[in-house]
Amino acid sequence: MRNIGEASSNALTLLCRMGYVFSNVNFDDCVMPTADLSSAIFYQCSFRGTDLEQAVLYKSQMISCVFDNAVMSRINLFSKKY
Repeated sequence: MRNIGEASSNALTLLCRMGYVFSNVNFDDCVMPTADLSSAIFYQCSFRGTDLEQAVLYKSQMISCVFDNAVMSRINLFSKKY
């Protein structure tokens, strides 16, 4: 792994692929650029200050989530990564 951000992205991508439903999870200040969160379900999760640059959010459900000060530049809403 090149860095902790890459490891975090890979771990979250794997959980999403396995169909894990995230409920009331605190992702505040995590570094997860390029994470593939497509088709994932997040309910009442906090992403305050989280780095989600270039993350894939295609068909993901973000229900009552908080994204205050999150880095969300160049996110992908329209196609899957893999």
